[in-house]
Amino acid sequence: MDELAEQDIGQYLADCRAAFLRNDGLSWLPVRHHSPACAAMTIEQLDRQQPQMVLIEAPMAFVDQLPLLQGDEVRPPLALYQHQSYYPMAENSPEWQAIRWAAAHQVPVWFIDLDQPERAGNQSDGGNQSDGGNRWSDSRLLGSEYTRQLQQQLGCRSQDEVWQRLFECRDFASANDFFLQVMLYCAASRACHDEESLQQLGDLPREQCMRAHIRDARQQVDRIAVLTGGFHTPALFDFADESAPIPASALDQPNATDPRQTAVLVRYSDELLHPASGYAAGMPWPAFSRWQLADRLKKNQSTAEDWILFLLKQLGLTLGQRQNVIHHLQQLCLLRQLDRPGSNDLLDSLTSCLVKQQFTADALEPWQQMLRGDAIGELPEGLPGLPLVDEVLQQVRASRLKVGPAGQCHFDLLDINDSATKRRQLLCRLAFVDAGFASPSGGPGSFYSFSANKKRESWSYQWTPSVEVRLANLGRNGSSLERVAIVQLLNRPRQNLSQSITLLQQAMQMDLHQHLPQQPLYQQIHDCTDIKTLSQSFMQIFQLSRHPLFTEQPLDDLYRALWQQLGFHLAALNQLDMGEALELLIALQGIARQHEEELRQPWQERLHWLISHNRHQLPMWFALQALEVELSGADAGPLLQQVHSQGVNERYAILEALITVVPHWLRQTSGLLDLLNHWLEQLQDDHFTEQLPALRKLFSRMDAREIDGITRQLRTLNDWDDPLDWLQKGLSEQDVEQGMALEQQLQQRLDQQGLNAWLSH
Repeated sequence: MDELAEQDIGQYLADCRAAFLRNDGLSWLPVRHHSPACAAMTIEQLDRQQPQMVLIEAPMAFVDQLPLLQGDEVRPPLALYQHQSYYPMAENSPEWQAIRWAAAHQVPVWFIDLDQPERAGNQSDGGNQSDGGNRWSDSRLLGSEYTRQLQQQLGCRSQDEVWQRLFECRDFASANDFFLQVMLYCAASRACHDEESLQQLGDLPREQCMRAHIRDARQQVDRIAVLTGGFHTPALFDFADESAPIPASALDQPNATDPRQTAVLVRYSDELLHPASGYAAGMPWPAFSRWQLADRLKKNQSTAEDWILFLLKQLGLTLGQRQNVIHHLQQLCLLRQLDRPGSNDLLDSLTSCLVKQQFTADALEPWQQMLRGDAIGELPEGLPGLPLVDEVLQQVRASRLKVGPAGQCHFDLLDINDSATKRRQLLCRLAFVDAGFASPSGGPGSFYSFSANKKRESWSYQWTPSVEVRLANLGRNGSSLERVAIVQLLNRPRQNLSQSITLLQQAMQMDLHQHLPQQPLYQQIHDCTDIKTLSQSFMQIFQLSRHPLFTEQPLDDLYRALWQQLGFHLAALNQLDMGEALELLIALQGIARQHEEELRQPWQERLHWLISHNRHQLPMWFALQALEVELSGADAGPLLQQVHSQGVNERYAILEALITVVPHWLRQTSGLLDLLNHWLEQLQDDHFTEQLPALRKLFSRMDAREIDGITRQLRTLNDWDDPLDWLQKGLSEQDVEQGMALEQQLQQRLDQQGLNAWLSH
């Protein structure tokens, strides 16, 4: 222990004990925030002492929200917001119970902590502890050397389990005895921290502010109760010696109407109260903590067996399962010397009695979700909200999206106007920050991996209390949705080229790509030597640049850089799948033609080099030759004659490659359609049936006009008398709907039978 020598600890704790027990009308309530035992004992102690004033560790500006906190229309979990910081209150929070007790007994309440902006200004760490969750963080208490030693002695798996064993799972003779033990534990933990670390964490100026409030309160009334985090309580005993005045509150500032400086009350949720959400002061399993509080507040104190039966009923166990768990849990409490089981003990018994015998480990998840809870706070309608919540709500309404009932919106991505573009950008931003408001019909993946071939898109959305809660939590990163999205964008991993390209694609959909730094991306392109990564990245950017959604976004320099890097590594082309390689060649040729003067000659030379110096599969060799013929304007006849010399089995793969890279040759008198027609004539019926899915997929890339032209040519080639009436006319809307329904049924059947190759995607 750094602050006190080992031999001085005993005297230090004796002094703290004497100060705590001094009977001078002052009742100390040292607590762990959100502890159900502390909440229940707070009520008992207040009832016993009947103070004339209650002082609570919370920013002074929160007093402005006191009437609302004490009203009948609010229900926790809630959070007070100040300066992008959140101070949650659950039903099992001692602060909440003290506030409600004071209202019921018409006792004034003081909030005695520094306001958030002032405390942030006193920090030397740049504000890393700037949110309420860190101000109330349990890390100094549970992470102390004293707690670590207790953890080892008690055989606990975590520091939180130490607290559970010492306080939540034990019965105490009185509230005064309980708080004495909490204070001594906290004092021993505080002794592990030196004054320099406390100054760096901002504790010392906060405690000075608390002492000043206690001193002034004692001058006004005889009996007061002081509820603070137990870590601070030992530093407050000498309040009478404090000479500093109470600092000015944010309410006293000229901009006191600004909610970022004063406070706003918002709804919160069990999800955000759970430590797994990153809340540094959270108790594990928020719903379980509420049950613990309710059990302690029963007028007729329940027995350990009553508590166990209640828990097992909440979890929905069968009678047989309950019998096994009850006996095991009782024995476990005896072994661990507990008066009643906590959450760790309950889960241990469930695992021992049920999971190992009958279930997989995943069977615990439904029970864990019950312990976690899904409660969301309630507030009166019409209250002013957080800047971020209000801004998003305003944007949602301006985009003509419904607020309240579930809704859907649809986009024609190939013909989208400005208002629809902005509406889609809003939905994309909310999906990106995980606000829980909207998702595309294909699931989140269809936003995160946008398909350049996508023509239409549908989104489902609904404004719910949980959306407000999530936005409230996101508000720590900024007061506007754009700012929050940018912060998340810059914090997403960009460790390789694939991640950077995917992130750029998401940023483009949100119209935030200009905020991503470009230099690291170009460096990743320059450093990348993997043909697959380069190919995939290039195709993503190239296809996006051709999509109407992104035609106005400057991508030429980016795909040109990828084009050049790919050119250096095209010797590895055969490492790609044939389909990927052909698509890549088409895109590279398209860019070379688009930038005729700059890139045509280098690309033609590169093609010639690939043909001359690399060994390729026949389809790839013919595709490369066809692209070179296209660029040079030479006659395709000699190349097609070479196809004739190939075997029947090889010929289709070659034709498929040629139709892929130069599909317009089918409409020309080059002989490609003749080759295809001749090859089909040579096929046996069963072989033709096998090739139908591939042929269907091949021709599905063409539009109706192109296919109609090909059918006319086939009629001439084969001397057919009757025209091919492949286009059905006079279809009603009902016919179309029935056809779409049949198409879906067919796809489902083929998927089930593993024959989805018959359908193009």
